[in-house]
Amino acid sequence: MKIAVIDLGFNSEKLAYYDMKSSNSFKTVQEYSIKARLGEGISEQGLLSNESVSRAIEGLKFFREIIHLKSIKHVLPIATSAVREAKNKEDFLRKVYKETDFEFRVLSSKEEALYSYLGASRATCIPNLLFFDLGGGSLEIVVTRDYKVLKIISLPLGALRLSEKYSMRDNGTFSDKEISEIEKLVIKVLPNAEDVKICRQTQVIAVGGSVRAIARYDQKIKGYPFNILHNYVIDYQSIQLIKNKLCKLKPSDIANIDVIGNNRSYTITAASVVVQKLMEKFEIPNLVVSTQGLREGCVLERVNNLSGIRAQPFEKRIQHFVRDACKPPFSSNYTARFARMLIYYKLINKREYEIFLYAKKILSERLVEYNQADAIFYLIMTEVFPRLTHEDQLILALSLVFRQKPKAAEKLYRMYKGILKFHNEKSIQKIAVCIDLTEIFERYKARVELSKSFRRFLMRITAKSSFLPQQMINDKMKMFESAFDIGLTFLILGDKKYLNKLINSCISYPHTQFE
Repeated sequence: MKIAVIDLGFNSEKLAYYDMKSSNSFKTVQEYSIKARLGEGISEQGLLSNESVSRAIEGLKFFREIIHLKSIKHVLPIATSAVREAKNKEDFLRKVYKETDFEFRVLSSKEEALYSYLGASRATCIPNLLFFDLGGGSLEIVVTRDYKVLKIISLPLGALRLSEKYSMRDNGTFSDKEISEIEKLVIKVLPNAEDVKICRQTQVIAVGGSVRAIARYDQKIKGYPFNILHNYVIDYQSIQLIKNKLCKLKPSDIANIDVIGNNRSYTITAASVVVQKLMEKFEIPNLVVSTQGLREGCVLERVNNLSGIRAQPFEKRIQHFVRDACKPPFSSNYTARFARMLIYYKLINKREYEIFLYAKKILSERLVEYNQADAIFYLIMTEVFPRLTHEDQLILALSLVFRQKPKAAEKLYRMYKGILKFHNEKSIQKIAVCIDLTEIFERYKARVELSKSFRRFLMRITAKSSFLPQQMINDKMKMFESAFDIGLTFLILGDKKYLNKLINSCISYPHTQFE
């Protein structure tokens, strides 16, 4: 099923359409964005101007043609702060419906914040969160603890709104005084950290076109090796550096920065000031960028019926939905039991465990069926994995490549090891051999017990099948020893007649015992 969302915002109007796989699974097919600047001038008179209305309607007519061309039957048109605030919104909505056939739902500030939070949190899975969505007209903030929504705040600190109010020059540049006035306003309007109930474990997720543009600029400055924006982390010092750079540039100069472009050249300076002062006031060391937000939240709400009439309050339903969606990937009893033993003996850490579970999920869903290492690597590095950092995602991709093409994995590792802080080449080998072993355990329903005596480990494999791939098991056990840097003896237990035949027919392996 295809479903499209039209997002009519303060600064831009967007069309995104998705391929729905299940109630909680979808893939973005394509996105379109037009800088209609619908909210331009609304702060002065409270009215949508004839020029901005005309631009918006022309853009919507273009979207209508795309929807018809792509045969999309399910369309969700939503409007946010510009239409919400406009005194002439009813006239505007009637005119839009008459000329385009789109019947827009105008979201309240609370709905906008919650839908945006829903889309981002389902794609990032952070329980204790300060979330913000910086748009053209407003700044929406949601604070959560263990996925429970504690606070919802909407503030008139949108990038286009501030740019219009404080940039008094025709070329759109800001004086030092104007930047200072924006900074004072942001600090004054933002609540205190105590009021928004930020705890020590709170992390920050940010969404919005300006935030994404700032993140892409940060990647350009640092020479980041991946073209991945979702789950990208920016620290406070980088935000401050970018803000200081942008404040010194004219919009025409900013437009020449390819990762920002002409569309955001007028508003990104004000946006960078808002982000920097927000991080400063809340003492935020870094933030995580999400590429999913309002539009994805609306899709999830529609297909999962999260706001039924008789249902619990919307915030509570979101809490339960996100918590369920953010559970670790499912694993079989054989895999889960084996992984728990590895964690118990500190052979793998929790991050490696998460990567291992995602690898098993990917293989079970047959997402990786290519022999080409580049194809596997590209596929994994362009997917969204909510619980994984970019470093985790890299290890996941390299582990899957390593299983088929070890030398290709080693080459890719050398290319990208500069971004690794918590993992190394051993992590790749450990995850790869664990995938292979659990594949054998699951196929032959083999129960595994792991124990440790002094510096040597003992692995008991109870065979429930009339056949076990002995040569393969021996090869994998040698790899296991090497990857984990341990001494290992393994025993295969099972039917005595079968074991006797196996002993008589097999080559002698130094670390193999039978019972």
